[in-house]
This record gives sequence, C-alpha cells and structure tokens, in this order.
Amino acid sequence: MKSNTLSPELSAATHALADALIQTEPFATFHRAWKALNDDATATGLLDGLGAAQADMRRSQMNGGTTKDAVDHMRELQRQVQTNETIMTYVRAQRDAAAYLPGVNMDISNALGIEFAAFSNAATC
Repeated sequence: MKSNTLSPELSAATHALADALIQTEPFATFHRAWKALNDDATATGLLDGLGAAQADMRRSQMNGGTTKDAVDHMRELQRQVQTNETIMTYVRAQRDAAAYLPGVNMDISNALGIEFAAFSNAATC
C-alpha cells in the first residue's frame, strides 16, 4: 500500500496556503457566519427540525405516501429557515467562499504551470 504522506516542504506550503486563505475576506466572513450559526440555538434548531422533517417525509413517501399536515409542517420549517437571518448569512458566506476557490485554483495553476484542480482531483481518486 502506497503512503500519501506529504513531504515537509509540501506540508509547510499547504499550511501556509490554508493560513493565507483563512485571512481572505470570503473565508473570514464564512468563519464568522459559521460561528454565529453554531452559537444560535434557534437557527440550529430550525436546521435540525427541517432535516428531521425531510427524513420523515422520505420515509413516508417510501412507505406509501405522506399527509398534508406533514407537507405543511415541512413547508413552514422551510419558510422559517429561509427567513432566518443567521442561516441566510451563513448560506451567502458559504456560497461566496466557494465562489472564491476557482480563482485560488487558477493562481496555483499559474504559479505551478499545471492545471492544479485537475491534478489535485486525480490525486484524491
């Protein structure tokens, strides 16, 4: 079995990249939004409740159907999630951080002279 241990130089470069990414605005904003979400019991309760309602709905559908009350309950939870400022701030921050990554991949590719994203995806398969 082949070991996938990084060389000390590559490990140091990886840590430096991670440290630099965390300091960029999209990732700093994402981290603040993630912390706010995890500190907000109402928001996490809504997400937990929606997840449970969705699981219940899937089970009901596999067992022959669901009730109007269950559908109404899930729709109400979805509405509450979509209007919760903490959750929506987190969703926007997550989207913005993800949108930032292709530029990072391009910068790495340009620096290395290879298509980094394709190389890193092939290395993880």
